[in-house]
Amino acid sequence: MLLRRYRYGFDVGGKAAVVTTRPLATRWTSDVAIDGVLMATTGAGYFGADAMNNQRHSARLADGRTLAVETGYNSWWTVGTVARIIEATVYESHPGRALALPAAAQMVKTTYGEHGNLTKMRGN
Repeated sequence: MLLRRYRYGFDVGGKAAVVTTRPLATRWTSDVAIDGVLMATTGAGYFGADAMNNQRHSARLADGRTLAVETGYNSWWTVGTVARIIEATVYESHPGRALALPAAAQMVKTTYGEHGNLTKMRGN
């Protein structure tokens, strides 16, 4: 079940880049397309060792440079994207806002997410 879709578009070297992130019921996925061609895709669940970690993609541009894209939660409910070429930021969906879970959400992840212990989370 698709809960929401975040789509961020930007220009990179005269090409149209689009990062799409989809939070689903049990996992979230993100992908990078350049001029409509899917270049990279990844996903992670909400529980386990990699739960809610930022997703990183890379795509080779026509000129040989590498576009590095990082996508992650920047609040309890929203996802942001940062794109870089050789350490230089070429796009930021939420300028100046870190791609990191809020401290309270990080605590929930640390306490319950590593093992996916929903029973403990509900206090049962």
